[in-house]
This record gives sequence, C-alpha cells and structure tokens, in this order.
Amino acid sequence: MAHPLPIIHKVGVPPKQTLFQEFEHNVKEIFFSDNPLTKFKNQSGSRKFVLGLHSVFPIFDWGRGYNLTTFRYDFIAGITIASLCIPQDIAYARLANLDPQYGLYTSFVTPLVYAFMGSSRDIAIGPVSVVSLLLGTMLTEEISDYKSHEYLRLAFTATFFAGVTQMTLGVLRLGFLIEFISHAAIVGFMAGAAITIALHQLQGLLGIQGFTKKNDVVSVMRSVWSTMHHGWNWHTIVIGVAFLVFLLVTKFIAKKKKKLFWLAAIAPMVSVIVSTVFVYITRVDKKGVSIVRHIEKGVNPISAGEIFFSGKYLGPGIRIGMVAGMVALTEAVAIGRTFAAIKDYSLDGNKEMLAMGTMNIIGSLTSCYVATGSFSRTAANFMAGCKTAVSNIVMSTTVLLTLILITPLFKYTPNAVLSSIIIVVVLGLVNIDVVFLLWKIDKFDFVAFMGAFFGVIFKSADIGILIAVVLSFAKILLQVTRPRTVVLGMIAGTGVYRNIQQYPNATQIPGMLIIRVDSAIYFSNSNYIKERILRCLADEDAERTGSELPRIQYLIVEMSPVSDIDTSGIHAFQQLYKSLQKREVQLVLSNPGPIVMEKLHASKLTDLIGEDKIFLSVAEAVATFGPKAESSTYEEEKEPFVGVNIGTDISNILSPQNLVSFLTHQKITHIRLYDANPDILGALSGSDIHVIIGVPNNQLIGLGSSNTTAATWIRKNVVAYYPKTLITGISVGDEVLTTVPSFSPILLPALQSLYNSLVSSNLHKKIIISTPHAASVILNPFPPSQAFFNQTLSSVITPLLNFLSETGSPLMLNLYPYYVFMQNKGFVPLENSLFKPLSPSKEMVDPNTLLHYTNVLDAMIDAAYFSMKNLNFTDIVVLVTETGWPSKGDSKEPYATKENADTYNSNLIKRVFGRSGTPLHPETTSSVYIYELFNEDLRSPPVSEANWGLFYGNATPTYLLHLSEIGTFLANDTTNQTYCVAMDGADSKTLQAALDWACGPGRANCSEIQPGESCYQPNNVKNHASYAFDSYYQTQGKGPGACDFKGIAMITTSDPSHGSCIFPGSKQLTKQTKQVVNSTQSSNAGEKLRISLNFLEQRLKRNGTVDNLHV
Repeated sequence: MAHPLPIIHKVGVPPKQTLFQEFEHNVKEIFFSDNPLTKFKNQSGSRKFVLGLHSVFPIFDWGRGYNLTTFRYDFIAGITIASLCIPQDIAYARLANLDPQYGLYTSFVTPLVYAFMGSSRDIAIGPVSVVSLLLGTMLTEEISDYKSHEYLRLAFTATFFAGVTQMTLGVLRLGFLIEFISHAAIVGFMAGAAITIALHQLQGLLGIQGFTKKNDVVSVMRSVWSTMHHGWNWHTIVIGVAFLVFLLVTKFIAKKKKKLFWLAAIAPMVSVIVSTVFVYITRVDKKGVSIVRHIEKGVNPISAGEIFFSGKYLGPGIRIGMVAGMVALTEAVAIGRTFAAIKDYSLDGNKEMLAMGTMNIIGSLTSCYVATGSFSRTAANFMAGCKTAVSNIVMSTTVLLTLILITPLFKYTPNAVLSSIIIVVVLGLVNIDVVFLLWKIDKFDFVAFMGAFFGVIFKSADIGILIAVVLSFAKILLQVTRPRTVVLGMIAGTGVYRNIQQYPNATQIPGMLIIRVDSAIYFSNSNYIKERILRCLADEDAERTGSELPRIQYLIVEMSPVSDIDTSGIHAFQQLYKSLQKREVQLVLSNPGPIVMEKLHASKLTDLIGEDKIFLSVAEAVATFGPKAESSTYEEEKEPFVGVNIGTDISNILSPQNLVSFLTHQKITHIRLYDANPDILGALSGSDIHVIIGVPNNQLIGLGSSNTTAATWIRKNVVAYYPKTLITGISVGDEVLTTVPSFSPILLPALQSLYNSLVSSNLHKKIIISTPHAASVILNPFPPSQAFFNQTLSSVITPLLNFLSETGSPLMLNLYPYYVFMQNKGFVPLENSLFKPLSPSKEMVDPNTLLHYTNVLDAMIDAAYFSMKNLNFTDIVVLVTETGWPSKGDSKEPYATKENADTYNSNLIKRVFGRSGTPLHPETTSSVYIYELFNEDLRSPPVSEANWGLFYGNATPTYLLHLSEIGTFLANDTTNQTYCVAMDGADSKTLQAALDWACGPGRANCSEIQPGESCYQPNNVKNHASYAFDSYYQTQGKGPGACDFKGIAMITTSDPSHGSCIFPGSKQLTKQTKQVVNSTQSSNAGEKLRISLNFLEQRLKRNGTVDNLHV
C-alpha cells in the first residue's frame, strides 16, 4: 500500500488587528512587557491603593512576613557590610575629591531610601569606586579647585540630576535603553577605571606630594617616576605596603575558604583601626605620613539650597549627572540581577530605577553624592546570609552611629591605608578570564572591550564611556545591516536541518537549496539579504554543475528567526521571486512568524508565491517537493512474518548481548518490546533483527501534551539507534481504550506528536506507528460480518482509524483464541481454537456472507476488517501484536497445557507461512507476534499468566514446536532430534579445556576429529569441541545436564553435520528422515518465504565447573 504525503500543517495567519490594537500591542510590548497593571484589575479602590503602595514601597509587601529569625541574619549581614563600607566610604570620597564625611553621609541616607523602595534583597548601597572616579574626573574638568564650595555644589547638582535621570527612566519605563551598552564595553570601562583608580592610589601609597590632577595613565606614571628620588616617603610606603599585603592575604583566604568570607569583610576596618592606633602612638605623621586629619562630626546637613538650578554650572551639572546616573544604574542592575539569579528571584528593573533615582535625589538634598550598588559590599552581604534589604538599614544605622560618635577617632588614619583598601577593591574589577573569554567568543566584543579600556586609561572616564556607547551601537548597526544568511543541510538519520558549516556532515537535498535568514528584514538590510541569497544560489549552482546532484529547482527560505519585515523587505522578496522565476527556480518559505505572515498576506505576496509553497517546517517542505524517500521497512515486508513479544518480568533474564545472540541462533528476525530499552536497542545494533519498540501507558500524557517531549522521545529512542538498529515500528501504549480509558483523549495527540517528530526526522516512511487494542474493542465478533467497534469509543476510534489510514499504519490487535474458547466452551470447539482440522459440521459459517471459518483467529481478524468497513475504512491492514496459548495453568485452567500450546503455536506458524489469508481476505495474511518468547515467572496469578513463553528464562525450550512442513524450519515432529554444540563467542581456552575433558574423562568418541579424518576440518577448537560435545551428549542419552560444559555449550535442533562430516546425533537418523530434513531445508518455498522465527534451536545456560561438567 502506497503511503500518502505526510501530514502537512498549514501556516496560520493571525487575526487581523485594527490600527489601534496594533499600536496598543506595540506600546505594551515596549513599555509594559511585564504587565505591571494586571494585579490591579477587578480590585476595589482601597485594595488598589494598597497594591500601589506595595509597588512603590516593596518593604510593605515583604515586611508583613518579617520575623526575628530573619532579622538576626540581616543584623549580622548589616554589621558585616558596615565594617567594610566605613573605610571604603572615606577612601572613595577622596576619589571624588570630596571630604571623607560625604562618603559616610552617602552610606547613611541612600541605603535607608533603597531599603524601602528597592526590589533586590541582596544589593548593598553606597559610594563605589568607578562612579566616584568618574564624578571626580568630570567635576574637576569644570572646576579644577576641588576645595572650593562651587565644586561641592556642582557635586550635589550632578547627584540630583543623576537621580532625575534614573527616576525618569523608571517612570517612563525606558530601562531598556541601558541595554544598548554591551557587556563587553561595560567590562572594558570597569577594567580601565580600575587600573586608573589603582594607579592614582600610588599617590597615597607612596606618600607623593603634588601629584598630577590628570587621570590618564601616561600623566599618572610620569608623576610617579618623576618624584621617585625626592618625593616618596618610606614611612608611608612601609605602612601602605604592609596593609596592602594584609588585605590581599585575607581576600585570598576568603576566596579559598568561603566560610571565612567575614575575614575579608572586616579586614579594611581592622586595617583602619590598627593603622590609626599605630600612627597615633608613633606620630609618624610628623615624618611625612599623610593622614585624614579631620572628619566632620554629626549627621548630614541639608543641601537643598546648594544645588545649581540656574547659572553656568546648571548645564554641566545635568550632563555629569546623566552620565554618572547611567553608569551607576548599569552597575546596580548588573549586580542586582547577578545575585537575584543566584537566589532565584526576579528583579524588577523599573522599580530599581525608581528606587535609585529617588535615593539619589534625596541624597543630593542631604549632602550625599551619587550612590549605587557596590559589588564588594553586596558580595559580603550575600555571604553573610542577608535575607532582606533590612541589612541596608542596619548598615545605615551603624554609619549614623559612626558619624555621631567616633568620626574624630579617624583623624590619625593614614591615607596610605585608604589607598591600599581602594587598590584591593578595584583589582577585583579586572577579570582576565573574562577578557580571554571575549576574545574566544566574539572578536568584535573584544574590540569593544579594548576601545573602552584604552579610552579610560589613556584619556578619561567620560571618553571611555563615549567609546563604549559608540562601539555598542556600531555592533548593533553591523548586525542589523549585515545579518547572517546560512545554507542548511539535513543531519543524517534525522529531519533536523542545520548550518552546513557547523555540521559538515549535514547533507544538502538534491534539487533544493535551503537558506536561513538570521534577522528581521528591514530597509537597512533587505537588499543585502536578497543579493546574498542570489549569490548563494549562483555559488551552489556552480558547485553542483558537473556533479551528480541535479540542478536547483527549489529555494527554501527558513524564516523562523525573522521576527519582522517591513515594506522594503516585502519588495525585496518580490524582486527575489521574479529573479528566481527567470532561473526556473521555485521560491518556498518555511515557518514565517505571525507578524511576518500577516504582512505577507497584506501585501498579497502569499498569492504571488502560492499558499501551497509556505510550510510550517523545512522537513515538511522537503517531504513535499524533495526527492521521495524509500518506502517503509514495514511496507517492504512483502511476505507475512512471525515475530515474538519479549517481556521482562523474569527472575533470571538473559543479558541484552546474550539475548541478541539467542535470537540470532533461533533465527528470530522480528521482535516487539514493551518499552524502548536502551540496552537491548544498543545490543541489536548491526543485527538483522527487526524491532517494534513500545511507549508505556504512563508516558502518554507527557507525549500527548508536548511536541517537545515527543521530539525528545523520538530523538532519544529512535534517531539515536536507527538505522543500525532496525526499528520498524512504534506501538504507542497498550490496550489503552480498555485498560486505562481515562487516557483515551490523549492517545491520538500522542500518536500525532510522535508521528510529526518522525516526519521531522525524515523517518515517517521507514517506521510505522500505531497503538495495540484488546479484542474487546470489537463487539459481537461472530459472525464477523455483524461485528462493530464499541460505540462508546466511537469518538476515539474514528479519528484513530483516520490517522492510521493517512499514515499507512496497521491496526494493531491483541487476539487470543484461548480466552474466546475459555469463555465460550459450550459453543467454540477446542479444535477450532487450535487450528486443528475440522469436519464440515464443526466449521463456523457466517450466515450473512456464507464464509466458512475453520479457526477462531481468522474470525477475529475478519471481525476487525468488517468493523473498519462499517466506518468506511478499507485500506488498513491488521497486524496481530499478541497471540498465543499458555502451557500451564491452575485447576481452573485445564486447557493450559504444553500439548495445546505446542499445537496452537505450531499451527499458527504454519498458517502464516502458508499464506492462507482469511475467508474475507484470502489474499492478505496478517503477520503475527507470538506472546511470548520467555515465561515471565514474576507475573502475578493465575498460573497461566507466567506460562505463555516458548522458552524458560534460561533459554531452555518450554516445549518443542512441530514444524516439519515449514520451509527452513527443521522437521522435528518425527525425530525429535537434538544436538549439543559449542556456543558462538565462547572463550577458546575454556573450549579447549572442555574438549580435553570430553575426549578424556568424558569418554566421548573423538576419533573423527583427528588429523586426516572426516571432521578434522575446519581445524579449530570450536568445530572440534562441537563434535566432542555432541558425542558425549548422545552417549549420555541426551540427559539433563549432558550439554552444559560450564555454560559454553547449547542444545540445537539444527544438524551441525557438514560435507562428509556426520555428527554422532545424525548417525542415529534413518536415511528417510535425513532426506526429509534435507529436502525441507532446500525447498524452493523456503527460499521465497521471509522466515522470521526458528524455535528449534535452544541454548542451555547453566553453572558448572570443568572438573564436573557432566553434572
């Protein structure tokens, strides 16, 4: 039966939107992508007020569940970061060219504001080195005398407008603007600023007086070296270097041992205290050691009147504030997101901007300068176990107490220690690993890094920022105007299409060129994309000229990455279509998104290209227009076959490798598994055994509800093994409609999802997919002409049959004449169930069709055909996935005997290979899978449940089938002859030992394997051992254990004799019997039939020793 085309999914067109709806959607996506107003819907006025209060002040939300235990963690964290921030604040204020108290003021006010308004639980607020340096640099460019009052006023003004900038971004929800500065540029700016700050600290570390005011590295280093012989103070150097080493050592210890994080956190405060005491005692300040001298005592004075709202410094204040505000915001958001990701909570970027803006505006009114999140303090806060922003409140309170009580004690703090603290902090901003990573990943990112880095260290911080922004925009423009277009090929054994440069082994489809466009298509790149596609087409045509590949007839453009297209893009595709028409190449589109599809329809480009040339996936386009794949492996089964089911509820089951070896010995070429056992599938690799794999019922929900899950299942259980393992089918679930009816609604979606994944992998014509049903889905099965599907299942059965018809899959049925007989013993004769010859009076006759049925199985199969015909399905064949007869039962199962099982299965095999068909369809013989290969001894009662197997779990036959009339199956019904031979793959040393025992103590007749005798050739240990084993086996009367030999021998019904070498077992046969066997093996019928099962070779696998092999 020929397969229809695969199921092709029409690309959907989104509903037409009005201009207002489109505008509303775009505004929402740009400014309100997080749906901030959703929680206000359907709420009362008072509730809206409360929710609004929670939105602006998150502390009122999380504060409701705050408790003493949480406060304990926050208190410890707050004290920890306070000990770190106090010396840092004093040092950072020097970077901004401000008096020390302004750093402390900033760490008092701004953390309090942030604690009420911020959304981060971990970020620690205060002055930071980079912003302090930036502010100091830009302020001194306007007012060189940083001791003047105007300088201080300009600092407050810049802080005010930094807050206004941040708040404006938050209110207008323009936070996405900060994303325009690339990560690489930020890393370069931070590293450059760190180097600049560290070099500037050489002034304090070396005790240099009259240091340069410039920030570029050349000026700084010139100032350092020019004063080396007369301006360095060795007392300062000793103090600075000593504490620098101390700080570096504590940082190193804390990094190696995370539990000692507090050591690095308190080290700066310890350094300040110890150095201050040291200077006070030794009075080395009188020997040239520079000290802080004075820090203003008390809380922040109000500075609202100090801000420039007019005059010549208003413009510079706005400009400096905007730059500093953007840099501070970028650093804070980056730090906040980093630690939010670690603790797995979301950070609201717009709330962060509002919080940062508010705290800097309030800070500017209370003698503070620009504050933001500090990485070093935030890391310490996190490591100390902070739970909420209350740690900022604790830190702020500690700083307040410091301002009120102990600031005079810092009078003798040496500036060299402050310089050491800054150097240690900023060195952490230079990450060499990240630099190397930038080089490895993206060379343009590395250029952006270097540009920002060199801009800062050789010019100034603001120039570095400008370079960073310019390079970031340049990268965006380059990516937009010159997007990638790549040629795709199919990865072998899948339906996945990938870049042929990334996957060199991916194969291109004959007669087709598949190109993916990796960008939206706008006026800036539409012409480039069109020319690039045509150039690829010309290049591919030139390469294929003279090769075996046919000329390109179809150009498939994969549009999954194309998020949007404008009128220029539409026009470019119209021109592309016309150019392709001149070349007699058809344009095909794959998976255009909703916006793109809407615009293609609006421009009528779909009419020009043709709706039939727009597909949901490349695989579907190739399946429709590409070269037709070969017919399925199942369809190639021109002859009916017999397979076996393999269950695993066995206490002593064979290993996968031994199982495959056993199947090969038994010439079993078709098996069915109830799952997709990876070990068995792997062991089947390279064998000629065809396998149907199963999907357990408990996996149906996941597969039916997720295409991704289905694709993963196919990739993991089919693509990973095919074609080395001959997977020919997938049985989805088992008797779902009758055993787990609640899963019925999900059964067809599971089948469809798996089939679509097969289509995507280009395996839908190689592997069938269906679901096995119990016989009970068919009611009134006799007479067959009156049979019909259970009407309560009609809502499921009809779509299922339609699926099977469309995909060319069989109807899988589990049919058991044994149960029919047991339930109808007064009506159905035993002979009829066992395929035994019947007198005409005992044959079942369908009164409607007058068809005669000589066995129950034929009637059950025809009942299925009649049931499908009643629903207008006549192109589906029946595959019997389970049938058999138990060989043992309890007292209530007297007909479960070895004799009946032998009769049923022997006659079943003869019927299939005899191609007798059914009375309704004599031209069609259903293939069958016998239930089952091994007795599953772990099955629950009744007894028959554990006794359906043809073999025991140790591979010993349950009974010998009688198949003398079946092609290459040996005639054992008259002779019952068995032989003992060496197993394939047995160790040669073990074989030799066993051979020596058999020919010696075992007293086997080994004369025929001596040099010059008839069985000497082939001269190898396996051949000689087989002859000796059989001689011993026959002389022992083929008794139990006579064919053991420490597990390297096996019983077989295949005569191992060859040429003039006649094995001992064959010598006992009569000439007549021998001729029957030989004629059976060489019959023409056997040459034509697909033999799928040989149950007449058995292997015994027992434990034993070489010294006692006969036991």
